Amino acid sequence: SAFNPPKGASSRMRAQNFDSKPFRARHSPSEWLVLNQCALRYRKKYSDTSESPPEEPSRTLYLTPEDRELEPIAPSSFVAEKGERIHHAIEVGDDAALIREFETPEVGQAIAARLREFLRSGSGVTAYPELGFEVPLSSEEALVGMMDRLEVDENRRVIRVIDYKYTARDQEPEKLLDHYALQLRLYAYAASQLAPFSNGANIEAIEGYLVHFTERSMSVIEAPREWFNPDDLKRVVSGLHQRAIGSELTPTVGDCCRFCEWIHACPAQSKSLARDRLT
Repeated sequence: SAFNPPKGASSRMRAQNFDSKPFRARHSPSEWLVLNQCALRYRKKYSDTSESPPEEPSRTLYLTPEDRELEPIAPSSFVAEKGERIHHAIEVGDDAALIREFETPEVGQAIAARLREFLRSGSGVTAYPELGFEVPLSSEEALVGMMDRLEVDENRRVIRVIDYKYTARDQEPEKLLDHYALQLRLYAYAASQLAPFSNGANIEAIEGYLVHFTERSMSVIEAPREWFNPDDLKRVVSGLHQRAIGSELTPTVGDCCRFCEWIHACPAQSKSLARDRLT
């Protein structure tokens, strides 16, 4: 059946039954990545938005020496903007613009040629670049987002989910896959639920790929096929949905803490931050 958004619902939240806990009509993979990393940050960032992040002296206070060393060379805004330009050039098929984003024209030309060889279109394959989706989670909620590319074979039996990533330096493939595993799986679930695929019943195989770019290179990283078992994908999405609508506030200490806007107010981090300021 068609998905009808709740009356009066905004893209962020609305009050439900006068409960103090906000209701979210829309959930996104990027938000659920935060939830999967730290439930407390998710609540602060997306649910309890009445409180702004406290002021902090300097974000670089919480970065590792390696991060501080890289930041002047490749600040996050530069990396994000370059990544967006690469995405756009691929989406519209502008090889000239794509080539300009790499270290030399020769490097850019080699990367553009390799990318064309990897991406499939025509000859029995339909490609959907920058595909937006809205997949119902309940009668009032949906998982919404946009995947970089979806490729579907002519029989609608095999689908390929492709996500582009740009980083300022080389990364180990295993670490990249580990970091973006959930995002790929959420995209795969969303793709499998689209109308042409009868909610996944007709799909024989789902493939997932990261296409990783740096200024000097491009690599294609295939995710393990077992990540995309339809029943497992449903369990992953159901579990995250239940956490998203629940009241979990447990902070999780990990690599994501270095870039968290709430780190200086986090109960799990307060002692270690105080110690760091004194050393």
